[in-house]
Amino acid sequence: MKLVAQRTIQISIPKLQVQARAQLLEDRAPATCQAIWDQLSQPLEVVGTHAMWTGPEVSMQVPPDQAIADLAQIPPENQTVFPQPGALVWAYLPPRVFGGMPGPLYDLGLFYGPQGRIFLPIGWVPCNHFAHLEGDWEEFQQACRRLLTEGRQTLVFERG
Repeated sequence: MKLVAQRTIQISIPKLQVQARAQLLEDRAPATCQAIWDQLSQPLEVVGTHAMWTGPEVSMQVPPDQAIADLAQIPPENQTVFPQPGALVWAYLPPRVFGGMPGPLYDLGLFYGPQGRIFLPIGWVPCNHFAHLEGDWEEFQQACRRLLTEGRQTLVFERG
């Protein structure tokens, strides 16, 4: 029997000098995990903003011009509207769906606390739960909370 190593991704907030590791949930969201893994062939820097409607979430958009995979084609997998602390979720909204934005929205969400919900002004938006933070990530959780009062930060995602 051949054992397959579990793939992980490293997430850091360089300015706040914190990092966390997340394990991909490949058995539950294989297409999402593969698309994210492909996207991370090079480190991905995105701006994280504390979400307004979803609770304890850092929301990050992958700029469409940086999308290397066909991120719009990821099927629904392991979906949730009530993510637990440590969940990383993926959502795609086509052009003009969210607030009339002319382009697509490729959204990564990182839920760092309890009582998260994915309810936006357009209603419930089921997202693919594709990875989960592992180990002791309390310091990272505190840094995520700081975005609420201190504003946006750059986050870096890379293969673990």
